[in-house]
Amino acid sequence: ADGDGILDEDDNCVYVENADQDDEDGDGVGDACSSDYDGDDLDDGEDNVIGNVNHVTTNIPGLNFSINGSSAVDNNAFSGVQNLNFTNGTDALVSFSFDFTNKNLTMGNITIQKQPSGSSTGGITIGGIDLTSQGTTKSVYLDRLSNEDYVCILDQEIASITERPSSACNGAGEIAVPCSTGGSSASGYTCTIIGSQFKVDGLSHSGVSESTFTPPASSPAPAASGGGGGGGGGGGGGVFSWQCGDWSACSPAGVQSRTCTFVAGTSGSLTKPEESQSCTYVQPTSSSGGQNNTQQNNQQPSGQPPAPGPGQPSGNAITGFVTGTMGAIGGFFGAHLVWSWILVVIAVAVLLAIYLISRSGGLPMGNDFDRAARLHRKATIAHQKGKYQKAEALQKRAQILRENAERRLYRNS
Repeated sequence: ADGDGILDEDDNCVYVENADQDDEDGDGVGDACSSDYDGDDLDDGEDNVIGNVNHVTTNIPGLNFSINGSSAVDNNAFSGVQNLNFTNGTDALVSFSFDFTNKNLTMGNITIQKQPSGSSTGGITIGGIDLTSQGTTKSVYLDRLSNEDYVCILDQEIASITERPSSACNGAGEIAVPCSTGGSSASGYTCTIIGSQFKVDGLSHSGVSESTFTPPASSPAPAASGGGGGGGGGGGGGVFSWQCGDWSACSPAGVQSRTCTFVAGTSGSLTKPEESQSCTYVQPTSSSGGQNNTQQNNQQPSGQPPAPGPGQPSGNAITGFVTGTMGAIGGFFGAHLVWSWILVVIAVAVLLAIYLISRSGGLPMGNDFDRAARLHRKATIAHQKGKYQKAEALQKRAQILRENAERRLYRNS
């Protein structure tokens, strides 16, 4: 990040150029940044904005950052709640309130990326600004390129724009939210159309895409309870909801299903309820008992809570899946004793091979995990000695090493 030719995960001063990597006291923090970690001429004891906008990971040329409308962030100590904004020229990107009382903002941890050039729909992802501990949310702005009236939200920690929500908004965890010039709300989020941008409020983490989502063909909306009080016949006053049928019998694969139908409205959740869940299948034992077992497979297993209603998550999905899987494995091993022993021997051999390779250094991520653990221990010692900035620096390097090792481990798997 500082251009000294040393990779960030190996650099003992990530934000200050120090090709010599001198570290006189051996604490893991270079001499060049021992008292001014980000090199902004403000002592670490007073500095609570670590780094500057140049340290943000972004694909947006000309990214700007301001606090309370001022871009003069270096050499300034901040306290209390402040208003923070990232912009690109005159276009807003992210705005939020941040409480500096007991927390620093580390710019090198932040990622802000927009849709690639030539995209037909707008999108933006924000990482490294988790406000849940402060009990607040952020507002995000994205380009409205196709004049759509929906956005798709995936409110998770997202590392790259390549992981942004789908335009169709049919992926896991994705939520479609309608937008209007006056602001429309659904599932706790509000989307407002402002010129050539969408403004989305209520985000904790943040991945948002312009969406081509179209509500499913609706069945006739049920009449409002209470007989006629709810405003304006025919069109308004309803809510987005789903009508779900009963769960099917538990199949031999340990799965039961149902069908959910969209009911039109003007507000509420557009997320479709689960239409399949795990269950425990009971193998019929005889023709006389088959009927009873079939009836049992048409409902939740004995001792389990009843099936959830429309739009509610399955309470016994994990338990049913594990129980069914273990039962199937046990039945296979009981009927194929020889194969059971062969599989056991193969599993032991594979585990032994992995252990020997890791001991011999054949898996480089093992070394990085060890280095990360050592840096973490150093960070703990530094923190106990009251060297908080040094502890944070060591912890950041440990995190980078651990994340790199995890990525390599994932690719190798």
